[in-house]
Amino acid sequence: AALVAAQAEHKTLHELAVSVHAERVESEKSLEELKKAIDNHRNKIEKMQKAAGVLSDQASDEWDKAQREDRKLRCRLEDMREKDARFCTGLKRRTKKYRHALRSMQHHATWEFDKFAGQRAFSGRLNFNQDEKNVKRMEPIIATQKDSNGQWQEAANVKELSGGERSFSTLCMTLALSKVSRSPFLAMDEFDVFMDETNRTAGLQILVQVLRQRKVCQTLVISPLSMAAVPDGPDITKITMRPPDRNQR
Repeated sequence: AALVAAQAEHKTLHELAVSVHAERVESEKSLEELKKAIDNHRNKIEKMQKAAGVLSDQASDEWDKAQREDRKLRCRLEDMREKDARFCTGLKRRTKKYRHALRSMQHHATWEFDKFAGQRAFSGRLNFNQDEKNVKRMEPIIATQKDSNGQWQEAANVKELSGGERSFSTLCMTLALSKVSRSPFLAMDEFDVFMDETNRTAGLQILVQVLRQRKVCQTLVISPLSMAAVPDGPDITKITMRPPDRNQR
């Protein structure tokens, strides 16, 4: 019975060996040495399989972590896109309102300028530059004479006006802009030095009339000329400085 069992085990091992390597391999090692070598290889294989299993689990955890981070970043990106869309929509709406308000203020300032100029029997308008890339200063356009058809003839350039007319148009422009901007403080330094008596009288009358209507605006006017044309009142304070001594050394 033991012989039969040994023969059966030998047959099984022989078939297993043939399946691994069909040709017979001669070995000088004993059976015990071969079994020991086989057991060592099996132990190495088991260790490698266990290590591979650990690495596989670690890789799976890293993959899950990466997916969670990806979902989080996608949510943040979508949130930022929504905020950007709302910002762009709000910016367009604000820009539209700003441009509408700007045109309204320009029309109002031009109307005020023409009204002030009309007190001197002039007509005028303010030319606002609309080119945002090529910013130029605003300039007043004023007409002091009419042609044979009764139409106002605008001066092609402010320099074509006389010194008094130029100073008067500058005063009208300053008052028109300050009224539209609602500035609480206004300082005017020697605005009347190049005006003739007619333009100066008209300018002072306009100045006092406009500023008395603006109760919240404080104005400082400095002039080397007489302020006799300015009426007295509780809301007007005149300060006259002593003239300098020309002979002083």
